[in-house]
Amino acid sequence: MRGARPVWPTGSMHRSMGPEGHADGGLLAAAREHARQGRFEPALDACREAITGSPGHAAAWRLCGELELRLGRLQAARDALTRAVQLAPDSAATRISLSRCLLRAGDATDAVAQIEAAVAIEPAQAAVQNQAGELLGRLGRLDQAAALFRRASQLDPNLKAAQFNIAMADLARGDMGAALVSLQTVTGRWPGLAVGWLQLGGVLNASGRYLEAERALRRHLELDTDSVAGQTWLGAALQFQGRFDQAGHHYRAALERDPENPDALANLGKLLQAQGEPDQAESCFRRALAADPSHDQARSGLAAWLDNQGRQTEALALLDQTTGADPGVVAPIRARLLRRSGRWDEARSVLETALASPTLAAEGQVQLRFSLAHLLDELGDYEAAWSAAETANALRRQSLPAGVPARDLVELEHGVAATRVAFSADAMKALPRASVGSSRPVFIVGMPRSGKSLAEQILCSHPRVHGAGELTEIGDTSAMLGQQTGGWPAGVQRVTEAMLDQQAERYLARLQQRAGDADRVTDTMPFNFVHLGLIELMFPQARVIHCVRHPLDLTLRCWLKNFAGRSLAFTFELEAMAVYFDHYQNLMAHWRQVSGLPILDLPYERLVAEPESWSRRLVEFVGLDWDPRCLQFYEPGIATSAADTPLREPLSSREVGGWRHYQRWLEPYADALDVHGYEHRTG
Repeated sequence: MRGARPVWPTGSMHRSMGPEGHADGGLLAAAREHARQGRFEPALDACREAITGSPGHAAAWRLCGELELRLGRLQAARDALTRAVQLAPDSAATRISLSRCLLRAGDATDAVAQIEAAVAIEPAQAAVQNQAGELLGRLGRLDQAAALFRRASQLDPNLKAAQFNIAMADLARGDMGAALVSLQTVTGRWPGLAVGWLQLGGVLNASGRYLEAERALRRHLELDTDSVAGQTWLGAALQFQGRFDQAGHHYRAALERDPENPDALANLGKLLQAQGEPDQAESCFRRALAADPSHDQARSGLAAWLDNQGRQTEALALLDQTTGADPGVVAPIRARLLRRSGRWDEARSVLETALASPTLAAEGQVQLRFSLAHLLDELGDYEAAWSAAETANALRRQSLPAGVPARDLVELEHGVAATRVAFSADAMKALPRASVGSSRPVFIVGMPRSGKSLAEQILCSHPRVHGAGELTEIGDTSAMLGQQTGGWPAGVQRVTEAMLDQQAERYLARLQQRAGDADRVTDTMPFNFVHLGLIELMFPQARVIHCVRHPLDLTLRCWLKNFAGRSLAFTFELEAMAVYFDHYQNLMAHWRQVSGLPILDLPYERLVAEPESWSRRLVEFVGLDWDPRCLQFYEPGIATSAADTPLREPLSSREVGGWRHYQRWLEPYADALDVHGYEHRTG
C-alpha cells in the first residue's frame, strides 16, 4: 500500500532559475520576471536579445538553456548550457544546470563529470554540494549523495534542504531508523516545512507507527491543504489502524484533486477489496495501471483480485508485464499464484531472487521472508521455514514502536480485569437491553488464525448469509458509549436502553448498507471477544461462533503470518502470544459464565475432519436451512466473503498437528498455552 514508503525526491526543494550577473541587466531581469510568472517564450526572447547584444555573456546563455530545459527542448538547452560552460568554466552553478539537462537527455556519464566538476569548483559552497548530491541521488549513487548532503549541512547548518536530503538519502538506502531521526530533526527545527511532515508520516507508516504517522500527516495537510500525497498517505495510516471509512474519505479527497492519481486509486482499490466491493476495487486497479503501467501496488492488487476470481492464468500474465522498482510488492502474489499452480520450485525462486535484490525496501524484505517461510513449511523444509520466520518476526519487531507489544499486553490485562468487573454476573442480570429485536448479526470471534475466515466463508456460501468481514463498529460503539457515560467499560452502569437502541440501529444500518436483505451477516472482527457483554446488550438475539484451535498450531500459524497494523503486534513474539492467549482464555471463560448469548465452539480440527457435519451444524446454529453450496465455499463466485484472500481449496488436515514439526521451538510454551486443557476439552 502506498503511503508506507516515501520515494526519492525528483529535485531540489529550493531551486531558483537564473544566473547572477548583470550584462544587460534590464533584459535579464525582464527574462527572469517573465520566467517567474511562467511566460517562458517571452523570457527566451529577452534572453536572445541580450545574447545578440553580448554574444559572449555566460549568464545569458545559462538562463537561455534553463528556459529551453523548462520547455522540454533538450538539444537546444544542451547547446546553450554547453556554451555557457565554455564561457564560464569556473561557474559551478552553470555546470549543475548542464548536468540536469544531461540527466534529462539520458547522458549519465557526462552528467556525472559536470557534477564532479561543480563540486570541485565550489567545495565550500553548501548549496552547490546539496544540489550535486540531489543529482547523484537520482542516479542511484546514494553513498556519494549522502556524503555531499552531510558536507552541505556542515558548511551551512541552517540549509534545511540539505538536512531534509540527508533523510531522503537514508530512506533511499532503506535505513528507516536513520531517516526517522533525520526527519524528526527537520520537523523540529523547521515545523513549517510541509514536505518534512509528509515524509515523516511516510516513514512512520513504514515503521508500523500509524497513530504517530496520522499526527504527522495531519500536520502536513494543515500546511499544504491541497496535497494529494498527504491525503493518500493519511488514508493509508488510517486504513492500517482499521479506520476504513475515514481512510476511504481521504483517498477520495486525493482523487477529487487528482482523479487519476495511481497511488490513491491503488490504495482505494485495496480498501474496497477488503470491504467486499470487488468490482469497484477492480476498476480502481485498472485505472491506476492506465495512469502508471509500472505501478506495482496496483498490479499486485489487480492480480490478487483475478486470483480471487479463480483467474490465475490471467493474474500470472499480468505480473509478467513491466513492473516498477520494488520487488517486494509483486513477488509475494506471484509466488502465491505459482504455488497454487503446483509450481513450487518456481515460487521459491521468485521469493529468493526478490530477497537478493539491491532495491528491496525494508518492509518488502519482511513480507518476502514471511512468504518464504510459509512456502518452505508447505514444502516440508521445516528447519529453513522456522529460520525464515524467525528472521521475519525479528525484523517486524524492529519496526514496532518502543514498548510494543509489552505495553499493549498490560493494557489488555487491565481491560480484561475491568471488563470482568463491569460485566459481572449480577451486572449482566440488571443491565438494560436494546429493544431492537434483530437476529441478523452473527459474531465470529477467536484468536488470529483460529478459523474465523473459514467459518465465515462456509456460512456466506449460503444464499441468505453475507460475510461482512472485520467490522470496526462494535469497538467504535464502546468508545462512543464511553464518551457518553464517563468511560468504558465502567460506564456501562450508566448505559440506558435509548443509548443501546441508537447504537444497535447504527450497526444494523451499516449491515444493511453492506449486505442488503441477507438474513444473516457475519462480523469477524477478532477483538469483538472483548465486547461480548456489549454485544449482548445491543443484540440479545445475536449468535456467537467461537473458533478454537490447538494452541501450538495456532501459535505456529501466527508465527508464519505477517499481520498488518500494530493491533496484532503480539504475534511477532512467542512469549507475547502466550500472554495474550492467557488473557483471551480468561475473558472467554468469563463470558461463558455470565452471558446469555448462544455460543458455539467450533474446533478447527473437527471442522476439517468432518466438514459436512460441522458445516451443517454451523448453518443450523444461525437458524437457517441447509444449503449444499456451503460445501463449495472455495469455488469462485460462491461465497460473499469480504476477505482479502478467500480460501480457494477444499478443507485439508495438512496443518492439523503441524506444530510437531517445530516441537523443539514451540513446546516450551505448551503449559502457558494450556495445551493439555485444550486437548482434553476437544479430544
